[in-house]
Amino acid sequence: KNYRTYAVVCVLMLCSVTALATSFAMKNRYENMVPFRNTYTYQLLSSRTDLENKARRLIEKENDIEYSSKISILSLEEPKENDDKNKTVQSETQYMLLPWSQVKQLCDDVGLDFELEELEDTELVEAEHLYLISLLTARSEKKVTLLGKEYNQITSVNDPYLGYLQEGMTFYIISDAEYERLKPLGQELYAYNYKISDIHNYKASIKALGTLVSNTEDNYTARIVTGPDDLEDDVAWVKILYSLGLFMFIVFIMASGSILFMKLYNDAFEEQGRYEVLLKLGC
Repeated sequence: KNYRTYAVVCVLMLCSVTALATSFAMKNRYENMVPFRNTYTYQLLSSRTDLENKARRLIEKENDIEYSSKISILSLEEPKENDDKNKTVQSETQYMLLPWSQVKQLCDDVGLDFELEELEDTELVEAEHLYLISLLTARSEKKVTLLGKEYNQITSVNDPYLGYLQEGMTFYIISDAEYERLKPLGQELYAYNYKISDIHNYKASIKALGTLVSNTEDNYTARIVTGPDDLEDDVAWVKILYSLGLFMFIVFIMASGSILFMKLYNDAFEEQGRYEVLLKLGC
């Protein structure tokens, strides 16, 4: 007589716990995504090797640099053939490779923890960004093929080695020897990263860096600026999920309590005659 009611209550309570857990998970991920993007204030991606000190001097005219880093990035493009209705379509898959020793040096410069052991020539590590929700489970012992050679992906990390730049593409960390072997097969770029002390004054150096980028003729140079106003625009809706999750938790808890109350009250009313008999018997 009672198990159906209690089963419904259990389902509602499980829903309430799920809503509460989802709410705190969204809150935790939001609080991690914002610092991930804010690892650097200014980033330059260029084929030139002489921009580190030039950019530093321009930034220091208006801001104090808290820390900076530089790292080489090898861009590889691998042709890929797709057969579609007897037609061969040529497409390209782009890989961004980082040398292990330079990633270690970057972590020392920025103050990030680096626990990766030195890699073998057949091993790599995927450096990815923070996902809001992901169903991927196999992040290690995967096989990745680059230019015909198969590598063993031993693990994946989501440390902000390259900050906002890391959100736009996936990077692979490989051994130094393998990086040197693949260097003639791709295009080597350099990422110059700077974090200023007063992030609210980030607009003061944008014009100077823009001039630096526009003056790099016949060279690929791009600029990324990450300010406090730009960090939360496209992820602010995550905070709504936090409030919605708490609201759903309260709704499910109130529904569960209401059902239990109505069940106990109804049973007590129906059993009133039996209680009177027990009282007359002296119980």
